[in-house]
Amino acid sequence: MSNLSISKKIHIPLIASIIFGFIIIIMNYFYSIDEMKKNVHKEQEKSLRSLYQESIKSKESIGLTNAINIAKNYDVIRALKENNRKIAIDGLGTISKEFKEFTDYKNIKIHIHDANVHSFLRAWKPKKFGDDLKSFRKTIVSVKKNQKPIVAIELGRAGLVLRGLAPIFDEGNYIGSVEFM
Repeated sequence: MSNLSISKKIHIPLIASIIFGFIIIIMNYFYSIDEMKKNVHKEQEKSLRSLYQESIKSKESIGLTNAINIAKNYDVIRALKENNRKIAIDGLGTISKEFKEFTDYKNIKIHIHDANVHSFLRAWKPKKFGDDLKSFRKTIVSVKKNQKPIVAIELGRAGLVLRGLAPIFDEGNYIGSVEFM
């Protein structure tokens, strides 16, 4: 190093310092970018979870309130009381039609169960009824036992389905339940 000129003695450490500085800046840049990505992903995850929870709560509320309203429907009560499915078919046909026409819920399903937890009417499939639901529909059994409306996500043939269920009473007597999907 002693036989180098003064300019080389100055330039070599200066260039080495500049290169070393650039390496540190580039490493810091990539580390900062990685941290920013992690922070953005965490914020997006938090935002999406919040949006999902709000959406689920909204759908739960809609399912429950509609099940309660249908449980109070005169045609539904009368159909169960008289064991006349035609009354319920006609009454629910109007409700389903209005949902399709006036709401964003185009594919609602209403299922009425009798007091013995048997299918009384599937509004979307009126010819399929009478099957015993006790062994695999725990939510319906729970509504009969507690006689209170509930909302639940339950596994069905269509996969996981959000269901609002409500008991149906006639003059204080439990006569069945209704399910709004």
